[in-house]
Amino acid sequence: SRQMKEMQQQMLQQQSQYVMNELRKASSNMLELSKDEEALKQQSQNAPQNSPQLRQNAQDQQQAVEDLNNVIKGLSELSQKSFAVTPEMAKPIGEALARMKNAMRALEMRNGSMASQEQEQAMASLNRAAVQVQNALQAMMQGGGSGGGGGLLQQLQRAAGQQMSINMQTQQMGGM
Repeated sequence: SRQMKEMQQQMLQQQSQYVMNELRKASSNMLELSKDEEALKQQSQNAPQNSPQLRQNAQDQQQAVEDLNNVIKGLSELSQKSFAVTPEMAKPIGEALARMKNAMRALEMRNGSMASQEQEQAMASLNRAAVQVQNALQAMMQGGGSGGGGGLLQQLQRAAGQQMSINMQTQQMGGM
């Protein structure tokens, strides 16, 4: 029925709006983290071995690891709802996480110069990941953010078709 179709269209638009917002958030979080890594890199590069700066740096690095884990959690939840999150995205993010953890270990061993190299790599990986997320965002925006049924929306529709009928049923049950 047409009404059903319009509701689906509307739900899809809300869904892609939601996906776009989440991608935007992930991208800006990763760029933020990249800046943090850059600052940490500067500090650990120049810190003497017995400097309390390295301990502080390790704590900040730990915080950055937790922040990135949150971004990863958000994206993996999103990947269940959308094709926009690709395995290609996962690669630089995974690299960044590994580099950050290496930096942590280096800092615990009070090896500032090794830490700063890892932090630099983490920074590069985060930037790459952010670019991929932004590309996905662009693709979505061009692919029919206007409901013009671009390629992505059709993919979403096919994938969402099954999910949609389940949602409709649960909504109807809920709406009794």
